[in-house]
Amino acid sequence: MLLTCVGLVYVARNGQADATNWWANPLDPKIFWKDKTVWLDFNARQAANRLGRLYPPIPFGETKYSSYSEKDIAGLTGGSEGGSTVYHSNDREGAFWSEFERTHPRPPEEIVRKQVEIEGKIQTSKNWNGISQKDINSALNAEKERAISLNCPPEALTDDALHWANVVHQNQQYQNDIQRMPIEVVQAVAHNSGMDLTQITNSLSADQIKAANAWKVAYLQRLQKEKVDKSYIDAYLQAWNLPATEVFGQSK
Repeated sequence: MLLTCVGLVYVARNGQADATNWWANPLDPKIFWKDKTVWLDFNARQAANRLGRLYPPIPFGETKYSSYSEKDIAGLTGGSEGGSTVYHSNDREGAFWSEFERTHPRPPEEIVRKQVEIEGKIQTSKNWNGISQKDINSALNAEKERAISLNCPPEALTDDALHWANVVHQNQQYQNDIQRMPIEVVQAVAHNSGMDLTQITNSLSADQIKAANAWKVAYLQRLQKEKVDKSYIDAYLQAWNLPATEVFGQSK
């Protein structure tokens, strides 16, 4: 019989219950990151949270910030799964991952989430009354600059990239929930998003998909020129279902 509680695992042996404390123990980076792309995405945060850690382990061999304290601090936080739970972390982890997010490629789902968020604000801004277009543009540009400062690729924030990211997002939302989306709701979404209704309700054509992927191709080509770790490029290609030949051409 196996009994569990927060922070302890109780294993029944010969009628006796032994307690093994596993919650919030430091995680082995070799095991945690095996066959995974190293970035601070939702899955990595969730995996760490499930074991009582606020952050994933610092990748093996990383010595930056080694002078920072590794003494654990327990803090009440929402974590990645909602609710309030006590997760453990230390100053070295906090410093490492804070810089990591500013200097490494962002996870694909975070880029798309930021694109949809900014495009939504652009469309909403059309209904801002009493505000000059100059001030509106200034506010929207500030949103983009904040995203870029957090290492969101500028290729993802052009007008075309934002429009097509929202088209793909709304199209996927519709396809995933087609049975529960009244046409009136879809029409309102299309109107408010400044897109054609068929871009939401119909499967996207090859030309539309190519247009939606244009910024991704430009971004990946830049990463390759900058000699960014190939694991990130491969992870993007897989997440975006892009053949390498489509992005980089036939290898010689």
